[in-house]
Amino acid sequence: MIHHFHISRVAQEIGLNPPTIRYYEQIGLLPPPTRSENGYRLYSPDDLARLRFVKRARLLDLPLEEIGDIMAYALDGHCGPLQAQLVSLLETKMAEVNNKIRELNHLKADLKILHQALTDQTPTSTDVSPSPDPGFCACLDKPKR
Repeated sequence: MIHHFHISRVAQEIGLNPPTIRYYEQIGLLPPPTRSENGYRLYSPDDLARLRFVKRARLLDLPLEEIGDIMAYALDGHCGPLQAQLVSLLETKMAEVNNKIRELNHLKADLKILHQALTDQTPTSTDVSPSPDPGFCACLDKPKR
């Protein structure tokens, strides 16, 4: 006998909330579940495995569309074709992360410069460039180096 679980139990076990699980059904990442006589959704162990796969893929920041694309490979239990596609997806994701890290490092450097400029000056100091907007505070303008 296959055990079936209500959505609240699935949500608790997988670590997703019920609206997210219903959304995954709506977009086709999860097939429509069977229903109990009173209409409650009933999920099988296969559904739980599928949701675990989706959750792991989301933790890797893969978009839902890409998860849907690789889901067919995952369903047959053969990882060979899936691994090749995942390698490509992960390489793309790593490049995106590296770009984001560069952007964040530039932001951090700008924040340090601005912080230093703001802490080094008195409120009446003119070290900060005058605002191009008369009558508007220029304290967030990029300081002169």
